Amino acid sequence: MARLLISFLLVTATFSLLHSQHVTGFSAGSGKNPSFAGIEGDGALRITYQSIFPGGGYNLNRYHLSYDAFIEPMHGGAGITVSSDHSGGLLADSRIRLSWSYHLRATRELYVFAGLYTGLIHRSFNSSRLVFSDQIDPVNGVIFPGGETVNYPSSLFYDMGAGFTFLYRNNFLAFDASHLFRPDLSRSGVEGAYLPRTYTLQAFSRQELGGDNLFLVPYAEIVAGGRDYRIAAGSSLEYNTLSIGALWLISDIGNSIQTGISFMLERITVNYAFRFRAGGAEAGLPFALTHQAGLRLSLNNVDKRYVIKAIKLPEL
Repeated sequence: MARLLISFLLVTATFSLLHSQHVTGFSAGSGKNPSFAGIEGDGALRITYQSIFPGGGYNLNRYHLSYDAFIEPMHGGAGITVSSDHSGGLLADSRIRLSWSYHLRATRELYVFAGLYTGLIHRSFNSSRLVFSDQIDPVNGVIFPGGETVNYPSSLFYDMGAGFTFLYRNNFLAFDASHLFRPDLSRSGVEGAYLPRTYTLQAFSRQELGGDNLFLVPYAEIVAGGRDYRIAAGSSLEYNTLSIGALWLISDIGNSIQTGISFMLERITVNYAFRFRAGGAEAGLPFALTHQAGLRLSLNNVDKRYVIKAIKLPEL
């Protein structure tokens, strides 16, 4: 029973750790907000890898793959997202979601995008990687066979969310709500094990600086889910195919800074971001919080005559 309790606490704590590390900015495309599906017009394939607390031996990793495109007969966009969170070789949460958005030109300069996503979450737990104190020889360090077997069956859960995006001239505002049904990923019935509803508000504006393809893009974001929260503010500077940005983040786990760079090569955009602690040893966190590398590939061209408004999302 003690081992089961320890296992449950380990699973809950590890998942909470991953859940608090949201992908900041727009680098996840429609995987972040379903109303982003097709918002950029062309078919965008996004591949992202994120290492959480790198260098500390925690082995916390996130993998993300998504594709979305504008589909003229639907008057909107559609997309698919596949992602997986891996925690120390013990816990794996794999997700697949289908997104759809409707694009509406409300007035001459106001555009509205409304989206929904539906998907599944699969949780698996590798109990063979657990090591307890009674399995270790204090002198020789030998790991003995455990006296008890911990069985944690794989589980499948339904997930759903919605989002809205508003564009007025060069000003952009987006809101989304995810995990509307709050699945209990541990099947324990304990309140802290439920996946909390998460609400995200994002805003940015693209301001031209004296022409010559030079733009300043201020960005702000507020995320709240359960006891977790994050406030981010910063900007990026775009010149032709190069973009450099920085964000200041305030969250329940402390303050941090994220710097990022992206550049375009033909139809491929490469982006990299590094997040690090801004203050002292807050909450026992290491200096490096995340490394994130990603690619955006434009796979097909869309006739712009049928796109209500194509938006260039910043790769912060």
